[in-house]
Amino acid sequence: MPNENDKLKNIYKLRNQFKKDLSKKGINYESNEEMKKKKTTIYNYDLESNTLNIPIIKLKTWMDFVIYDINISDEKLSLYFENRLSSKSPSEYNNQFGLMHLLRNDFEKAENFFLSGRDIESLFNLGVLKVFRGDQDKLKFAKSLVEKKKNSYYPYFLMGLIFLKENKFEYAYKFIKIAGELSNYTFVNMAINLYNKNFKEVGSLISKAFLEGRAKKTVSLFIYYNSQFTKDVDKSTSALSAVKKDEFPCTKCIQAFNSNKSDYSIENYCLFSNKIFSYVDQNKIKIGVADNFENNFLKFYNMKNYKGADSIFDKMVEMFGSLDIVLFKTKVNLVKKGLKTNGFFNEDSGYRIRLKGPNYSEELNKIIDGFSRKYRSYFDFIIDIPFYESLRLLYGWKTCKRIYK
Repeated sequence: MPNENDKLKNIYKLRNQFKKDLSKKGINYESNEEMKKKKTTIYNYDLESNTLNIPIIKLKTWMDFVIYDINISDEKLSLYFENRLSSKSPSEYNNQFGLMHLLRNDFEKAENFFLSGRDIESLFNLGVLKVFRGDQDKLKFAKSLVEKKKNSYYPYFLMGLIFLKENKFEYAYKFIKIAGELSNYTFVNMAINLYNKNFKEVGSLISKAFLEGRAKKTVSLFIYYNSQFTKDVDKSTSALSAVKKDEFPCTKCIQAFNSNKSDYSIENYCLFSNKIFSYVDQNKIKIGVADNFENNFLKFYNMKNYKGADSIFDKMVEMFGSLDIVLFKTKVNLVKKGLKTNGFFNEDSGYRIRLKGPNYSEELNKIIDGFSRKYRSYFDFIIDIPFYESLRLLYGWKTCKRIYK
């Protein structure tokens, strides 16, 4: 008679054969132990995502992740949706089901859920999906949404997103400004004013923004950058303390700048890191990167490569619509000019001019010479670039991760 060990071997052999047969039929067999392990893993993830205390019904659009300060990973957030939606009707919660799949970059499933809804939130989410996926008809879709839903702020946020992806900040700004007016969201108005460098107006909106309670983490980012321009040490310290409490990708640029490190580990999709690193170390300036165009211009300009400089200035005009040059007096005649452009520098008492082109460099030289003779002083200049990063921050790092990958 076979002993007990032989019996066990035969049982395991039969079980393994049984699993193989089921697998061939497309049936996945799991033992009780395997199922327990699987349940334990889901439970651990659920514990982490349970730090969110937001009713799932409130998370209707991609913008809500910023509004409700959600910065956990895509994986954990999608699992949060999955757990909360397990007993919900897909027809009633179509946006939430769609967002769950969009977080997982499953465009086909997400699209089906968004298409099943007729509300503006579904249409907006569908438009966001088209931007992320790179659909050819995304602009046409967004324009039709503006025509159909003129009184809703969602179509304008969508248009702003499309132009942000293309680095056409002038157009992004115009549509986001309309979205801010229609939504009356203070954090959006802060972004608009920071873009225009209306620093006093940004400061006046801080209390109202926190009272509203929307996008408080983003508001703290705005306060920090605003304080760098105004040199308000108290505001800067307070904002830095706030953003350090819960680290997420958008805070890393601030930490790199604050620690004066140009080798700080920042995600590749964060284009603004190119500018921050150049603030810390001039050797980190990258050629041909949108966030460093002004530095590229200055490099060519100071090398007297005016053809290269003018070509780059043309690209900047295309991005921003128009650019002011601010001239200010200096005690010495600087060999290299315009370098203060590369930093949080604000010159209130300077002389503003606007170059006509196309020979921007020679035109600038003539203006500087003219001012020097008129005022019997040396002059330097900065290119007054709008603080366009404020517009990107409105959409959050989950968006940058998808449009700047």
